[in-house]
Amino acid sequence: MMSRLVAGLLLSGAIIVGCQAAGHAVTLVADGAPQAVVLVADEPNAATELAVRELNYWVERITGAELPTVSHADWDGEGAVVAVGASPFTEERGLDVSALGPEGALVVATDTYVALLGRDEPPVDSVTWRGTYYAVMELVGRVFGVRCIWPGELGEVFTPRATLEVAEGRWTWETSLVVNRSLRNGHGESGLGSRQEKLDEIGMQIAPEAYAKLGGETDVWLGRERMNRPSNISFGHSFTTWWERYGEAHPEWFAMRPDGQRPTTGGTGTKLCVSNPELRDAIFSEWYQAWQEDPEANKVLRACPNDSRGFCTCENCRAWDAPEMAEMTPAQIHSGPEAILSDRYARFWTDLAERVVAVDPEARVTGYAYRSYRKPPMHSTVHPAVLIGYVGGEGFYPHEDHLRDEWGSWSAAGAGMHWRPNLLHCGHGAPYVFARALGEDFKYFYEHNMVGTDFDSLGGAWATQGLNFYVLAELHSRPEADVEELVQEFYGAFGPAKEEVGAYFDYWEAVTEDGPDLLMELAGGTHSLTWGSWFRDFILLVPHLYTDEVLAAGEQLLEQAEAAAEGTETEAARVAFLRIGFDHTRLMAAAIREMQLLEAGDPAAAEARLAEAAAALRAFREANADSHAIPAYGLTARELTYTPTRPVWVRE
Repeated sequence: MMSRLVAGLLLSGAIIVGCQAAGHAVTLVADGAPQAVVLVADEPNAATELAVRELNYWVERITGAELPTVSHADWDGEGAVVAVGASPFTEERGLDVSALGPEGALVVATDTYVALLGRDEPPVDSVTWRGTYYAVMELVGRVFGVRCIWPGELGEVFTPRATLEVAEGRWTWETSLVVNRSLRNGHGESGLGSRQEKLDEIGMQIAPEAYAKLGGETDVWLGRERMNRPSNISFGHSFTTWWERYGEAHPEWFAMRPDGQRPTTGGTGTKLCVSNPELRDAIFSEWYQAWQEDPEANKVLRACPNDSRGFCTCENCRAWDAPEMAEMTPAQIHSGPEAILSDRYARFWTDLAERVVAVDPEARVTGYAYRSYRKPPMHSTVHPAVLIGYVGGEGFYPHEDHLRDEWGSWSAAGAGMHWRPNLLHCGHGAPYVFARALGEDFKYFYEHNMVGTDFDSLGGAWATQGLNFYVLAELHSRPEADVEELVQEFYGAFGPAKEEVGAYFDYWEAVTEDGPDLLMELAGGTHSLTWGSWFRDFILLVPHLYTDEVLAAGEQLLEQAEAAAEGTETEAARVAFLRIGFDHTRLMAAAIREMQLLEAGDPAAAEARLAEAAAALRAFREANADSHAIPAYGLTARELTYTPTRPVWVRE
């Protein structure tokens, strides 16, 4: 599995495409009447069934007609056919996808049939491939002209017509993002309980049906954007149970403190003494035992360090560090933000990789580039069997100019690269727009050994940050696309208000340029960039970045878009969707500003004015909690999480 998933595609970064040829066409629908049938195998697989539903969803949305579906055994052999998935029909015509990469898709159109099929059979049961579904999405996007700019029907962009034809042509779709393609759904079930626990403090109740609807529609959108985990390669902090399991018997396996002592207590974040050969023997042995039991399911040794700092200061670990680190004190190595410890981890991962490939040449080791080991190794190289989850793209995005240099250096050191940023958390639901910068960074990474992504997370602020999400998602399946082309596609969804909406988002993109510097200024010139601090500080940033003057200029542009869309139905509704995001930002800025004035002891502040602003914000959020425009529950729960921001809602 691994050789197909990684080794064969690691250096290609290619999408194989063809083109439609001018000439004959097969008619699917004519004047609102079906002219073709959807043909499937007698026992279609799950990917084919999903593909058929998606195909007919769009045929009906565009034309009002539904194509009848028949199995091969029931087909009369007459008329135009849309063959979905592998079947005797496709086999008889020599249509084969076995040479395509994981989840590869094939589209073939003649004057009598359209064939849509792909790689649907993964080598292990723990993952799902959807190549046939992606073949349908290729047809829907490239031929039907559909774009989905955000979840739900309002975000579905297409041209209604009574006749639907497919010109002759043939092309394939493949991707080198064969490890993972992920924009995490911020309305997933996993975060529901913790959010409600926070909201209980102020008596705000999450409406289960509305929350589930938002999550379900987001899942559909993610599927259409071809997000999936097609391999069993995984990352994640890998040694969170090791202190509990081994701390008492083997304290020497864990990070030495600056005082020269090994820890006597620990937890899920306790770091390891990675230079300890017995520790590495134990890590390898655990993997090897699992591999012997099921080689196909255990081709990955996860060796991502535990979260937080607290790195080992022992003599051997420090000898593994770059010589430039020798002048640092044990305290700086242990917990300082300036230490660069990537060389020790490069040696750690390389040692493990040499062992696993000696057992199984297809096996891989996964690690993180994060915190004190985010920067590339200064002297060490990395074994080519190591895949690095690069956690770059944090709270100061888009002003993190080091990203490309670091990524390029890790890649040049020999690692396969997997992008695991947190940058989608920036902005706290306000119009924090960096679509162009994000798009260009993505394209650079894709061209330099990127085999997967895992973005945390789609928070749900589609009315303010939807442009970011759309450009990012589309590049996962269309990395060859020009970033500006994708930006203009998003603007084009607003029809006669395209130019005005473009000016509106371009304005917020310019405002966002001031965000990182202002964030640093408000933090006093230094910032640890830990999750708790920059999540909190983005809340506090809102009234400083989105001042009354800034908001007034933005509203003027929005009003121009509203005027341009007047008289339309769908386009005006989309602009009204943007209005929800703007009005929410203004109310949020007002409430947080009043809280900050009151906390600072400003003589002009008043409890009554804060209570009024908070009540208005809450009422607006609750009224729009069933909309993709704003993440009403998530934002409120986050504000209740941090001591400096809780006073918006709780006066203690």
